[in-house]
Parts: sequence; C-alpha cells; structure tokens
Amino acid sequence: MKGLTALVRLHKWRIDESTRSLADLDALAVRFRHEIDDIDTRLAAEAPLAGVSVESATSYSNFMRVEIARRTTLEQSLIDLDREITQAREQLAAAFRELKTYEITLDHKRKHAARVNDRRQQSILDEIGQVQHRARATENLG
Repeated sequence: MKGLTALVRLHKWRIDESTRSLADLDALAVRFRHEIDDIDTRLAAEAPLAGVSVESATSYSNFMRVEIARRTTLEQSLIDLDREITQAREQLAAAFRELKTYEITLDHKRKHAARVNDRRQQSILDEIGQVQHRARATENLG
C-alpha cells in the first residue's frame, strides 16, 4: 500500500506542476493578445498623422510594416501557443483520470485492510468470549 500511496502523491505533484505550467501558458496567451491589441491601437493612433507630410507618410509606412510583421509573428505564436495549451489541458485531464484510478484503488485497498483487521479483531474477541464462557461453565460445574 505504501507504493500506491507514493504513486498518488507523485501524481498529485505532477498535476500541480502541470496546472502551474498551464497557468503560465494561459498568461502568455493573454499577454500575446494584449500585445496584438496594443499594435492595433498604435496603428490606428498613428494613421491620421501619416497624412500630415511626406516624411510622416514614409515613416508611418515603415512603422506600419514593422508593426504588421510583429503582429503577424505574435498571431502565429498565439496559434502555436493555443495548440500547446490544448495539448497541456488534455495531458492534465489524463493525469487527473490516472490519479483518480490510483485514489480509488488505494481506497479499496484501505477498506479491504480495514475489513481484514475488523475480522481479526472480531475473531480475537470471539476467542476471548469462548474462553470466558468455558471458564464460567467450569466454575458452575465445580
């Protein structure tokens, strides 16, 4: 039973680690989404200034190309990250199912051990009762 208890503890630790890792991935996805929104906001804010002069239009064009490339990179990273998050969630769900199997098995083993122990104790008590009954019967005869 000690081995099974160790397995349960190990799987709980793995689930905790997986949960933390998943939370980190989710936080990174949120950060990527915020950065994409920030890029869109900056592009929209700078667009009216582009028409002021030729230099500003050229600068805006270069700025826009860099920001759009950055947004495209972030969007691709977000797609990859979403795939990774989905995989991490599936692994976490599998780990929970495996942990539950070990916990149920451990519970059954504990209940079985308790029943065996109860039977032993009852057997001992029955033996004591029989000995006392025989002793009383012998006293009454003699």
